[in-house]
Amino acid sequence: MEYAAFLVGEHLFGFPVVLVQEIGKPVEVFPVPGHDPRVSGLVNLRGRTAVALDLRRSLLGPEHGYTAKDRRKFIVLETTDALPSHAREMGLDTHREPVVLIVDEVQGILDGQKLEFHPPPAHVAERHVEGVMKVGDRLMTLISIPKLVEDLLPRKEETP
Repeated sequence: MEYAAFLVGEHLFGFPVVLVQEIGKPVEVFPVPGHDPRVSGLVNLRGRTAVALDLRRSLLGPEHGYTAKDRRKFIVLETTDALPSHAREMGLDTHREPVVLIVDEVQGILDGQKLEFHPPPAHVAERHVEGVMKVGDRLMTLISIPKLVEDLLPRKEETP
């Protein structure tokens, strides 16, 4: 499996690249009062509204949020309906609505078969951490996009 690798602060993170729709430059984020501070607000993606998640606050803590002046990138996730069938067969999932992850920098795509996987360290309690992979002399923390997004944006009950 291939992984999208990105930086948040000085930390390297990754998740299956099949969950990525596109990587783009930042667009204006419209804050929504009363939301969890890890939710930056809403963005307009070519006429479609998407929720923007601040991964500094989500992964590093509330005091590490992005400011308008920070250099950052946007990772647009595939929606559940647009996810390729082979991704679903592997047990991967995303969110029904469009979601944008705000990160510091995109590092590229890494071939997971060439990397050494390790389960999450015993002291890591966050349920979205699936493990770590050794990338050169660094460690990349693998995150579960569904668990991370679900913690911030609980799924709405579908109406029949």
